[in-house]
Amino acid sequence: VYPDIGAAIPLHTGAASLAILAYLPDETVDMILKRPLEMLAPNTMTDLSQIKQELSAIRQRGFCTSSQQRSVGVGAVAAPLFAVDGSVVGSLNVTGPVDRFTEDKVRVYSQLLRQACDRISGSLGSDKNHRR
Repeated sequence: VYPDIGAAIPLHTGAASLAILAYLPDETVDMILKRPLEMLAPNTMTDLSQIKQELSAIRQRGFCTSSQQRSVGVGAVAAPLFAVDGSVVGSLNVTGPVDRFTEDKVRVYSQLLRQACDRISGSLGSDKNHRR
């Protein structure tokens, strides 16, 4: 799986994007979700209440999963990266064929991603207590 370099990707689609969207300020999220929400794949979320519910779940878990939300046949797990002020600055993700994202694999991937993101965020000066 590879992205089109330089392509704009809507923040309501896929684990990597949703992991960022979940930690943006509420006003920014509302502004982004006011735009028309394009359906890119069979499981792309376009219902505002469903998206907001998923963003809340992501914040509780500390990571995001997706299955065919951005591309047919593609699954992913992602976790957010934070700056010194606690703001989200990006995400790390594992992406591949959807059938490789079993419950057990998601558990392993999410733990590894969260650990890596904590280390990277820490190197950026972020403190877990200051994150949104």
